[in-house]
Amino acid sequence: MTHALRPALALLAVIALTATGCSPTAMPEFDRVQVPADRPEVVVESSEDVVDAASLRYIGAAEGYDIYLARGAEDDGVLCLSLVRDGGWDSTSCGLHGVSVGIRPGVAIATSSDRLGGEMREMITDSVWIARK
Repeated sequence: MTHALRPALALLAVIALTATGCSPTAMPEFDRVQVPADRPEVVVESSEDVVDAASLRYIGAAEGYDIYLARGAEDDGVLCLSLVRDGGWDSTSCGLHGVSVGIRPGVAIATSSDRLGGEMREMITDSVWIARK
């Protein structure tokens, strides 16, 4: 193989991995355009140094919380969950490729780019679920 082809093949491999969803944050929730409901000021103000506000997406309501998914501010391999309760910010937690936020003993809201885990899951979206142990 010539040296000139190696960079082109490497680029094709990256494109193929990204196109097939092998990117660490290839999650369907980020495929849609952000709308105003995805970006509540209470989350943006409380988590501005932690999350990439342009990536915030409203996931849905569960267990008394409004749930938002975002990428990390400094690393798009970091996933964050922000929880809002009664219109007020409750918490934002982040982790590399996934995060789980305990909301009461034995119950957590979780996400992961690899979607692995053995707990009982109640799916909220394709990539976010309620985990019960």
